[in-house]
Amino acid sequence: MATLVILSGGLIIGVVKLWASELDEGQQEATCRFFNEMRFAAKEKNPLNFPVGPNMCKSIHKEVPSEDYEQSTEGAKKEIRDLMVRCWYMWLEGEYIDMLNKKTVRTQPCFSCYTFSIKKDIEPFTIKDMERYLIGAYDTEDRSNKCARNGGGYCYNKKCTNPLYPKDVSSTKCGEEELCCVAKETKDECINKGGNCLPSCAEDNTYTVPFSKWNCARHKMECCIKPDNYMTYLDYFQADANGKVVFIEDLEFKPQENDIYSITFLSPGRECKGACWSGIIGSLGGGIPISLFLTPYVGLPAIGAGITLSLVKLGEVTDINYLLVSEYEILKNKCAVQLGEEK
Repeated sequence: MATLVILSGGLIIGVVKLWASELDEGQQEATCRFFNEMRFAAKEKNPLNFPVGPNMCKSIHKEVPSEDYEQSTEGAKKEIRDLMVRCWYMWLEGEYIDMLNKKTVRTQPCFSCYTFSIKKDIEPFTIKDMERYLIGAYDTEDRSNKCARNGGGYCYNKKCTNPLYPKDVSSTKCGEEELCCVAKETKDECINKGGNCLPSCAEDNTYTVPFSKWNCARHKMECCIKPDNYMTYLDYFQADANGKVVFIEDLEFKPQENDIYSITFLSPGRECKGACWSGIIGSLGGGIPISLFLTPYVGLPAIGAGITLSLVKLGEVTDINYLLVSEYEILKNKCAVQLGEEK
């Protein structure tokens, strides 16, 4: 009976893996996160103390920038940043210790979320050039009264007196003597939620930070928010002390056919420090010395002051998990590209 259960379980996993291989990119990302959520929720409830069930994560290859991004060097930088976010998201924001333990992975404790090449018409750029995209606004707080049907809006007594919100709309969320006031263009989500729509954030002294997740109704207008109200992309990776972003020193992205790069999730566990971490990196590098740059955590409201990549000694690497941005060559045949398999 036990043999039948094991065989049927293996058959089900095989069918699920076959199904997962047919999914598009967005579905693969969602499936990876979903099965990670299932596995680590189950881990806390099973006596074996390691994740059970299949892991459906598989490396995705991209040519950057893809069609969803501006076909320029800036578009390439933005997409690399966004791929880092999606990798971290798939792995539950690095919340758990030892997510790639040896019971489920036969390689080093690392997984290549994405491999990518740079399109031929893109100018070369370095990892240093990525800094301003990593300290850009990842998220912000909607500080409006949220009285408008489409989101945002501010409650004003009897009259909409703020020139940013001159139009009143029907609402049940303001007081009896109050009006729900919104932007002249009611579809200006950015203004309605506390930002401003401007030709360029650089031209304003109050709303200085670009934020792409809120829309402006007018063409070629940029959503700008105040500098005291946002979380950077680095904050997203590092704010809960679950991880850091790691770059190979002097990494340069070049539009050459044979140059492949990788965004890799590493999970050596909190107990892995000093010599342990050095051993992992040494193994990945195939004996070639590798210098690592870690970006220090930047918290509100110190954002805006800029970031300097700083060299951190191996003994100081104490976070749970990491995102490594590197050439794929140093990871080839050493990190998993599909969990449970050596590639």
